[in-house]
Amino acid sequence: MKNKRPEQIWRPVATLLLILYIIVMIYLLFLSETMGRTGSHEIRYNLVPFREIGRYFSLRRAMWVLFAVNILGNIAAFVPLGAFLPILMPPGLKSGWFIITCGCVLSAIVELIQLITMTGSCDVDDIFLNTIGTMIGYLLYFLCRALYIHLYRKRRAG
Repeated sequence: MKNKRPEQIWRPVATLLLILYIIVMIYLLFLSETMGRTGSHEIRYNLVPFREIGRYFSLRRAMWVLFAVNILGNIAAFVPLGAFLPILMPPGLKSGWFIITCGCVLSAIVELIQLITMTGSCDVDDIFLNTIGTMIGYLLYFLCRALYIHLYRKRRAG
């Protein structure tokens, strides 16, 4: 394993974890009855930025579980994407802007599918929160990679 980049070491693990993540996300976003994903006969959507975020923040003390699931859950849901995607991407596509854009576009696609299939609700705020999650995941990737490189160089030097 000498002279291997961190991505080369973690790629098989990240691939497996990303596949498991995608399976869980498909279930939670489109199939889970517990999450209200049964098909309905009405289209539910919010196209006004920060409307739902504001509503959940105003309810956070009285209904903290609802707040946690909707605000923190949307952020946490895309953290793995931001962390695993740069490990799997070729060197030219590892930039933070590219990874964050991928998270934003993927989130928009999910919201459109929910709108078309009438499962869950299409919410512009979810795209914003998911993108924040992707940013946090990329930051974690960046920090872990920097720490790994620092420790690797320190070990080689001494």
